[in-house]
Amino acid sequence: MLHLCLYLTSYLSCYLCGDWTGNNIQLHNLFMFCFSNAFFVLIYGISVLAVKGTSCKMSRYKEMVLIVQGIIWISGIILASGTCPARVWKKIPLAGKLFSGITSETAVLSVKGCAEKCTEAVNCKSFGFNTASKKCYLYDVLIWAGGLSADEADVVYYWALKDRCPTNLGYTQDSSGSTCAKLFSDVKTWEDAMKECDQHDGHLFLVDAPFKKDLILNLTQNSSSTYTYLGATDGNIEGDWKWLNGVTIPIASPSEWIPGRPDNYGNSQHCMAFKKESGSSGLDDRDCADPSPFICEIPMNEG
Repeated sequence: MLHLCLYLTSYLSCYLCGDWTGNNIQLHNLFMFCFSNAFFVLIYGISVLAVKGTSCKMSRYKEMVLIVQGIIWISGIILASGTCPARVWKKIPLAGKLFSGITSETAVLSVKGCAEKCTEAVNCKSFGFNTASKKCYLYDVLIWAGGLSADEADVVYYWALKDRCPTNLGYTQDSSGSTCAKLFSDVKTWEDAMKECDQHDGHLFLVDAPFKKDLILNLTQNSSSTYTYLGATDGNIEGDWKWLNGVTIPIASPSEWIPGRPDNYGNSQHCMAFKKESGSSGLDDRDCADPSPFICEIPMNEG
């Protein structure tokens, strides 16, 4: 019976390693815990074989082995607790669309199973899950509103979040730890800027929360450029502006846009930029082909 309990403990410690809160999915890396449990069981089995059939003088040896086993097991828990979160995904508002660029399609039982598939894939950065058909779609980019897509009901999307802001690459993190961003002064088209951000597992900057307006001002205060690309577009439906995560941008809001914008001048302005000029800084629509500096943001795990 003791042998069975030990094996079940080792197995369950490896299996019960996920947490789903509805908007976020977190899978845990319990390798050290699982390894220590397996090692614990192995040593115990060897000690039983070594002691079995010997004289009672070996009882002290057996007790010492059990103590060592306990120390190894507890150490495994401590090591695991320090490196527990392995990957975290955040549910984004995008839904009801099936985006192109799928790298893998399979059937799974749940959204957590889809997250596990994304973990196993080498370059998976986001995934979609059809809650009706149970199909799992993996992507090697962060899926964004405005990308090529077709209607498909019941599909929800998750982005992979990062645990650390790459400050060694010039990114800075706000005081709350929720935003990691960098201003790139070299000019690119909106699409090329998106590709640059994707190389860092990020996207163009989103002003999807009030506090991020101040972050834009801080990031661009030393920039000599009038325009800086941000992560929003109305490329799919004219006038339907959305941040890349699917959050709608109110057109009528005077606090968001500079006066008279968006105006789709020349029927070619479908990409978002921050326009900085005296007395009228704010959001502006811009031709996606016009080169501009840009701000990249890396989605962060706030927990």
